[in-house]
Amino acid sequence: MEKERFVFLAMLLMWLAIPLSTEAKKVKYNAHLYYEGEVSKGKPNGEGTLYCTLEKVDNFGSGFMKFITDKNYNPLTAKKAKDGVCDVITGTFSGNRVTDATVTFNSGWGYEGDLIFDASNEKAVSLSFIEGTFSIPANYSNSIFNEIMVVDTCYMVRRYEDFFMKTSAIKAHPGGIKGGQKLGEIPASFLRDQDLIPNIELVQSIENGKEQWRINYYRADVYSSADKKCVLKFTDNTSNGSLQFIYALKNEPITFYDTKGMYIFHFNDGNVARDSSFQCMISYKNGNTFKGKTRFRGVGYSDLSATVSLDPHSKFYIGKYNMQNSIENCVVPYEGILTYADGRCVRYVEGMTEEELKAKKLRDAKIEAERRAQEKKAEVERRAQQIASQKKEAEARKAAQAFMKSAWGKTFRFKKCKMMNDVDRGEYSVQFLGNRQDIYVRINGRFEWLKFSNYSDDGKELVCRLWGNHSLTGTVYITPIKHEGKWRLRLLYIDLMNTTYYLFN
Repeated sequence: MEKERFVFLAMLLMWLAIPLSTEAKKVKYNAHLYYEGEVSKGKPNGEGTLYCTLEKVDNFGSGFMKFITDKNYNPLTAKKAKDGVCDVITGTFSGNRVTDATVTFNSGWGYEGDLIFDASNEKAVSLSFIEGTFSIPANYSNSIFNEIMVVDTCYMVRRYEDFFMKTSAIKAHPGGIKGGQKLGEIPASFLRDQDLIPNIELVQSIENGKEQWRINYYRADVYSSADKKCVLKFTDNTSNGSLQFIYALKNEPITFYDTKGMYIFHFNDGNVARDSSFQCMISYKNGNTFKGKTRFRGVGYSDLSATVSLDPHSKFYIGKYNMQNSIENCVVPYEGILTYADGRCVRYVEGMTEEELKAKKLRDAKIEAERRAQEKKAEVERRAQQIASQKKEAEARKAAQAFMKSAWGKTFRFKKCKMMNDVDRGEYSVQFLGNRQDIYVRINGRFEWLKFSNYSDDGKELVCRLWGNHSLTGTVYITPIKHEGKWRLRLLYIDLMNTTYYLFN
């Protein structure tokens, strides 16, 4: 009895140790919402895909992804949702929660992150997006954002009957904001550095027979950083309808900065203001004023720029300019009139007074004249060196040819032979026969019979052949060299080692 009880308990423990299995099944929430994947106890549990369709579908099956490949599909005229119009959600399901979800919306937008779906409403499905990122299609030109990173949970309701959708307000970290020509792009690094979180909403509409999403941003909103010191505001440019951005630091040192170039900077020795016509006014505390164009000096650098930057990694980052900086270290007059407190006026051109510019031009002219004089001197020296080299070459050629005219019929004997860096002492000879063709060479106990062929191209060497050897390696070059009134000979054998003998006394 005890044995049977033990066996029963062991089998029970083994059965409890086996996890509940999941199987691939289909869950139909309604005629528009359909799940296919791993299921446990009638609910999604594991890897799977959720389809949300525009039209009712009685018999779900394959073909839901046709809308991705069929470019001619029209969501307004198509009757079968399984042939095209649907949103597709893939990921790891646990009931109505999806982790590591990837959403492909019918509009071409996307989402990656966690979400929760609610299918309790027969007319619409609700989606809650949690710490994820909306991706914007590359061909979508109506967005000022590159991507939208969700900060807090936001909600979307998708109606089945017309696929209309609208989100709640989304607090987002934009992946950069596309600015105008003057401001350029507001980088994500700036928005994160200042902890700026715009509020937006996404709305769906049908345009030209296709579903399009629209970003509604709150133009009246002022997006503040966490410490409430920095704000970013969207407005409309009434002249051309384009977006305009205003960036401000409340109190100090920047009152505002926008795409039209308007700004007011406060420094410890005065203020700098620029209006929409790009005219700047510098008001110094000592009573001096400047009106015209200015340049920003990179904080800690000598480089100049017409505008500051919204990139925290830039030399001209707007956050580096503060009240403790002086105007002299940050902003310089460039083109305009500086009026002193006593009424005297000085004109600035290219960042210098007229006197300074005149002195600079004189210095530049002097430097240029010195440069040209150095070039002329270098050219004269180069030409003299070239003439000397040519003369030396001509003398060497003339001496070599003179030697050859007198060498035939003579024997030259040498007591030293240099090969590589070693110098041997002995008896070496080179005999030029009177027939002006044969040359006998005796070096290091070896005898070579050479046949004169011709002079080299420069006329300074005799080109000879080893007797009976007509290949390239049978070539020998003899170079006569005169030093301190005595002739020396260098013999170069075109063999595998390029053997060279230098004979002298």
